[in-house]
Amino acid sequence: MTQARTLVLNNEMAELNYLHNFMETLGAEWSLSTKVQHDITLALEELITNKIQYGYDTPGTHQIHCSFTLGDHAVTVTIKDDGDPFDPFSYPDPDTNAPLAERSIGGLGIYLVRRLMDTSLYERIGNENKITLRKKIG
Repeated sequence: MTQARTLVLNNEMAELNYLHNFMETLGAEWSLSTKVQHDITLALEELITNKIQYGYDTPGTHQIHCSFTLGDHAVTVTIKDDGDPFDPFSYPDPDTNAPLAERSIGGLGIYLVRRLMDTSLYERIGNENKITLRKKIG
């Protein structure tokens, strides 16, 4: 049986508190392991923080819609927003073997998301960004 939940956040850093509370409740409700819950929370925090900080050229309040589905031994999360088009997964992974002084700034958060999730996809549909994340739970 598939289960679904939705969380809507405004584009403000303080909203991340709602994300953390939501994920704790969802983890308990869906009996998610601590690792699965942590991995999803960390990936969402990275993506949503980037969206809040860099994703909007127009001022004002924007909403970030997060849909969660439990089914097929996985949790699927869909993030939709009306921000500027941006595919975070189009960039190559940073060279994590390079000395720190030679590494480019940025890119580690998206690298982390790719490593934490089993699937990470981006689409631009009309005026919306859509990111789909999938994490196996069994």
